[in-house]
Amino acid sequence: MPSKDTPAAQQKGDGTASLGHEVPLSIDTSVAHVARVYDYWLGGKDNFAADRVAGEQAIRAYPDIVYSVRANRAFLARTVRYLAKDAGIRQFLDIGTGIPTANNTHEVAQSAAPGCSVVYEKEAESPAALWGGIGAQGLSGSPADRRKGQE
Repeated sequence: MPSKDTPAAQQKGDGTASLGHEVPLSIDTSVAHVARVYDYWLGGKDNFAADRVAGEQAIRAYPDIVYSVRANRAFLARTVRYLAKDAGIRQFLDIGTGIPTANNTHEVAQSAAPGCSVVYEKEAESPAALWGGIGAQGLSGSPADRRKGQE
């Protein structure tokens, strides 16, 4: 049984969960979601029992997956940091963003150059729903799937 401080314990029992953000989400926490499994592998807090079970199954099948996921996140951070600090890039578009986790694009960019702005693009759920902090300075999101063009 999760402790009262874990995200799974924050469920309201009606299919919604806060994930520590102000905007309640309507999600099925009994079914693993790849973004929450990824969060689990990164050591994040926004995952549920089903995500952890799926994550552990994947680790048994591919023991290096946690190393690979963390190396991927480190590459993202190095790249964004270089672009913001050394190349002078101040606008970023993060396509296919998942849930908030460690070293998010806006955190890395804004720590390297505080004036950076980041737009998060997610094809299904609205990033605003996943990111309770959308609307913070230099941060926005779009729920549209840009691969489909204008509809």
